[in-house]
Amino acid sequence: MEYSYMLSEGHPFFGDGKMHKGTALYNGVLYEDLQLWHDLVKDQLVITSPFGAYKIYLISTQVDSFTIGEHIFIGVRDSLNPSAPRNGFYEQLYKGRISLLKKNKKYIREDLQLSGVRGFIDSSLFYYVKKGDTYYSVGNKKALLHAFKDRNKDLVKFIRQNKLSIRR
Repeated sequence: MEYSYMLSEGHPFFGDGKMHKGTALYNGVLYEDLQLWHDLVKDQLVITSPFGAYKIYLISTQVDSFTIGEHIFIGVRDSLNPSAPRNGFYEQLYKGRISLLKKNKKYIREDLQLSGVRGFIDSSLFYYVKKGDTYYSVGNKKALLHAFKDRNKDLVKFIRQNKLSIRR
């Protein structure tokens, strides 16, 4: 399904909506120098056919990770861990003892007008902190402080000293 026929404004892809150079770890094999998109509505990785005639949506469960430019995405799969976020691709903003993940999700909103149905793209962002095997959804200051309750005082001091806004 091509979105261009449905959408009046916006695009369903990561970044500026254009193809970008990247890599994909697909079924255990690393493919480099690919031109690809990340479809944020379907949460799938998209490449073009060898001659660019059509788009190919890769099987999401076979994609372990991929990069688009300098952005790294990892696949999170169903697990028995109740704190784990839902299946899908998450941008890895930081990796260490503690990881910071970002989920960018886009939705198609349809608006009925006299000229017909118009489609618009809406988006939302979700952030997760992974400590050990536990994930914490951090959408506000309270949730962030809960995720780091062992270093709560240090974190509050750091936020104040650097005049940080969790909302931004």
